[in-house]
Amino acid sequence: MSVRTWSYRLAVPLIAVLGMTSLTATTAEAAPTGCSTKRIDHDTFTGTCTGGSGTWRLRVDCSRGEPDSFSEWLRPGRTASEGCTWGRARGASIESRN
Repeated sequence: MSVRTWSYRLAVPLIAVLGMTSLTATTAEAAPTGCSTKRIDHDTFTGTCTGGSGTWRLRVDCSRGEPDSFSEWLRPGRTASEGCTWGRARGASIESRN
């Protein structure tokens, strides 16, 4: 096998892999900013984030052995409302991810 054939066999797969890598690259996302929570009543909170481009969710800390309650993952600009089913809500926080 000649050097030219050998280099051609290596170059074609390498170019294909590099081309696929550049096609799958995504833009960077920033963690949500401007996040806040607000108590609505003894067992319900709302939450929102106003900036960034990642996702966030509202986590409500429930009492009396009830598992914590979570909203779905949302983009900034949306509002979530979550509460405890049979326990009291002790507090709430925002969890974010890029």
